[in-house]
Amino acid sequence: MNLVPFVMGVTGFTVLDGQPVVDSLFLSMEMYFLNYSDSPPNILIEIARWTAPLMTASGVLMSISKIRGRILQLLRYYRGDSIAVYGDNIHRKEMVQALGSCGIDAGEDWEWVKAKKYLLLGNEEENFRFYGQYREAFAGHTVYLKSENLAAEGILDPHLRLFCPEETAARLYWRRNCLYETSCVQGHHLQIVFLGFGLLGEKLLEYALQDNIFDPKQRIEYGCCRTEPETDGTSG
Repeated sequence: MNLVPFVMGVTGFTVLDGQPVVDSLFLSMEMYFLNYSDSPPNILIEIARWTAPLMTASGVLMSISKIRGRILQLLRYYRGDSIAVYGDNIHRKEMVQALGSCGIDAGEDWEWVKAKKYLLLGNEEENFRFYGQYREAFAGHTVYLKSENLAAEGILDPHLRLFCPEETAARLYWRRNCLYETSCVQGHHLQIVFLGFGLLGEKLLEYALQDNIFDPKQRIEYGCCRTEPETDGTSG
C-alpha cells in the first residue's frame, strides 16, 4: 500500500510527462519527504504528491505503536507475574483484559515475547508447534497449553500444564449441579438428556458417569438430542 503513490508518480513522470526513468524514480521518492515543490504536470503526479506523505506518516505512527507495545510488554515483564497470551484475536484479547496488569498481548503473529508465564489459546496444532519451536526458551517458565486430545497426566515436563476448557466446564458443571437430592427423590431412577453434543457434550457425559454415582441400585440413563438447524419447510 505504501508503494502505490510511488508507482503512480513514476507512471505519471515517465508515461505521461516523458521524463527519464532515473529522474522519475528520484522525483517520486522525493514526494515521501515533502520535497517535491514543482507544479504537477498531470493528475497521477498530483495524487501521488498528496498521498505519499500520508503513507510516510502512517508508517511512522505504526512504528511508534509497535515500539509503545514493546515497552509496555517489557514493563509488565519486569514488574511482576506477567503472563503472555497467544491465540486468536477474540480469545486472546478477552483473556488479556481479564488478566489485567499481568496480561501481555503477544499479538496474532506468534512471535516470542518475554514473560514469566505463557498461555497458549490457539488450536492444538499451532500451540504444540509454537511450544516445540521455543522449547528451550520456555525452560523454567510455566506454560499453560490448550489441548483437546492429550491428557494432562501424560506430560512429564512439570512446567507444561495442559488444559481443556470443555473438560474444565464439565467438571465445574457437575460440581455446581449435583443431582444427589434429585436422584433420591426419584428413587435413583433418572433420565438425563444432552441437547447437542460435540466436545463439551462428550466431557459432560464422561464426568457424569464418574460423578453421578449415588446408589448401588441406581438406574441413570443418558441420551443425546442433536439440535438441527431450523428450516422454513421448503425444499430446494
